[in-house]
Amino acid sequence: MTIATRCRNICPALALALLLAVNAILVSPAAAQELELIGSARTTHQTASLTFRLSPGQSRLSEIRVRSGSLALHLEAVEIVFADGSLQRALVQESLGPGHQSRPIGIRNRQAVREIHISKRPGMRPGETVIQILGRPAR
Repeated sequence: MTIATRCRNICPALALALLLAVNAILVSPAAAQELELIGSARTTHQTASLTFRLSPGQSRLSEIRVRSGSLALHLEAVEIVFADGSLQRALVQESLGPGHQSRPIGIRNRQAVREIHISKRPGMRPGETVIQILGRPAR
């Protein structure tokens, strides 16, 4: 049997296996829980902190991420205020390039979130950008 004959016999089976594997990934529960846009704010590079207030329909989250806009930013800390007034603080210390996301920040006990405070290192460059909060809904 030549190599060409082997490829013709193996390639359709390999293609089918690959198609089934990709399909299993796409319909997995993890893929169904995509990140949602929770809030966005236009800000300048000189701003040191931002506060995002969540609506009750968005408040049950299992994790959040911060996404930078058109400017790079250095994320210092995230403070999550829950509906009952308790706090969760995360010292992030992460540099994000333009359009990049932070590592996930897990929400303790999947409690209802009222506000998210973002602290970042202010920069000296002029210009505006949009910072977004992405969240994974708690199931």
